[in-house]
Amino acid sequence: MTIVALLSDFGLQDHYVAAMKAEVLRRAPTAALVDITHLIPPQDIARGAYELACVLPSFPEDTITIGVVDPGVGTDRRPIALRLARGYRLVGPDNGLFGQVALEDGGQLVNGQVKLGPEQAAFVLAADRISTRLSATFHGRDLFAPAAGLIAAGHDLAALGTPTDTIEGLATLEGDRVLAVDRFGNIITSVRPEPGVDYEVVVGGRRISGLRRTYGEGKGLILLTSSSGYLEIAVPGSSAAALLGISPGDRVTVRRREAPRD
Repeated sequence: MTIVALLSDFGLQDHYVAAMKAEVLRRAPTAALVDITHLIPPQDIARGAYELACVLPSFPEDTITIGVVDPGVGTDRRPIALRLARGYRLVGPDNGLFGQVALEDGGQLVNGQVKLGPEQAAFVLAADRISTRLSATFHGRDLFAPAAGLIAAGHDLAALGTPTDTIEGLATLEGDRVLAVDRFGNIITSVRPEPGVDYEVVVGGRRISGLRRTYGEGKGLILLTSSSGYLEIAVPGSSAAALLGISPGDRVTVRRREAPRD
């Protein structure tokens, strides 16, 4: 049994998610389908990239993920299948959605693109090898889900397309930025705190310093390491994003210094 996980901005009221699942099951009837989320804000590629980076390590490493946040569907943006060094396989549009997971898995950011590492591989999908229909507006159903189903049934990624050694990155991968604001108003930055390092963040005209371990250890604006390992700005019981007027993609100034010893 192979796990096929799905992430999209399709929402839950329409048939779109069910159509993708049906296409997977036509090709891999025993696949275990898992919904990551289908409530990514419409066309918010950066939020989809962040959610994928957070959740992927929780899955077994042979998991196949379909990611569809695809405002460029039907244009010349490339459809890809990606294999990470850790074994994860992802299928979706080459629009930056997979840039963060590829970078954190060993890729290198070069001029806005992620150059894949030696143990990673990506293939530009050839529609005629995968499906007999291809609408201009629903590649999730007609290309990405069928490709994931074939992979789950045992087909190699290389059989589905032509190799490429780079995929698209995102502006949020460059410098210290806000990756996401969660439903509690916590601000998630692109910084991953390191052991033995203390942090000070300047954002929205405010200076915040000193890592806390839990939300309950401070009042007002605090810094802590999020459950997914990113530097987070929070206000216990309130919204840091609303207080600071911060949105995803905004830059933050992060200063790093050796943590004081006891």
